[in-house]
Amino acid sequence: MMGIPGTGLANPVAVVQSGRASCRFIAESVALDIGDTLLAVTGRYKFRALRPRAFESLDFPFLADSTMGDPILLDATIQYDAKPEEPLRVRERGRLWSWNLDHASWDSCEVRLRYSQRLTARHAGYLLTSCRSWREPLEYARLVVRFSPQAEAPRFNLPLSAVWSHRMAPTFQGEFSGWMPTDDLVVSW
Repeated sequence: MMGIPGTGLANPVAVVQSGRASCRFIAESVALDIGDTLLAVTGRYKFRALRPRAFESLDFPFLADSTMGDPILLDATIQYDAKPEEPLRVRERGRLWSWNLDHASWDSCEVRLRYSQRLTARHAGYLLTSCRSWREPLEYARLVVRFSPQAEAPRFNLPLSAVWSHRMAPTFQGEFSGWMPTDDLVVSW
């Protein structure tokens, strides 16, 4: 398995159980809420089973940025097909989390994570390039970045469009299909 250059981490949402994946990472929808000293992230990650009765252990690493604190897990759930959502057991090891997918009888599943990270500088990042370890583009990806109303004009390294929420907080969004990210998201203000 390849690592992410400069991070010392394995690839996020990457297969670690075997070299041959029994599922495919197909979509993600991520919302980043940025305050003066806190990043709050809500992520939805969708997987499709490629063969029945398989078990997959997945890694979810974070950017190695000393100005961003270690992530704090707030909530983690999983939903297999149309079944009820259930708690997901996440193993937290600093900037590397992992969980298991046991797909004995599902076609697709969605993992939902909510976490926060302290910010000590006027920038934040979100690891995207790690999905390259799946060797296939995401079918769909959506990124939403929201700021407090008093935030200065943010700068992004990815093409995000300005939209405005009902509270007039600056909100930016990007939607991508057939996407194989070449850069991680970096936001500064």
